Amino acid sequence: MQTMYYIGLDVHKRTISYCVKDGSGAIHAEGTIPATRFDLDRWMKTLPQPWTAAMEATVFTGWIHDHLLPHAAALKVAHPADAAAIAAAKKSERICTRAPPKCAGRAFALLTKTYHGSRITGHAAKKRVLPFIGSV
Repeated sequence: MQTMYYIGLDVHKRTISYCVKDGSGAIHAEGTIPATRFDLDRWMKTLPQPWTAAMEATVFTGWIHDHLLPHAAALKVAHPADAAAIAAAKKSERICTRAPPKCAGRAFALLTKTYHGSRITGHAAKKRVLPFIGSV
């Protein structure tokens, strides 16, 4: 049986930070790449196989999701509320602070739905209205 590799992606406008771990939590690679299709293609050629990735839904997630999907064993986009819940669990359980968590498979399983911009599937539709924080 092949080892699954878990990749946590932190997506920004110009860069993507990543951390690649196996199921035991050992870090295989981490770094930052430019957020371009060319650099994603070059980076994917260096990844151990098979791999699965997760990232939080942002304005920049859509094209990255669509570009990585044909190459990944699984690819999940977390609703921001789910990502916040996993981050809180990491702190309370004193798990490694790098993404994905030390128990990468367990954290990945917590993402039971995919939130993708205007496309919401699974139970995420119930989370469409987030509580307002701040003042107007």
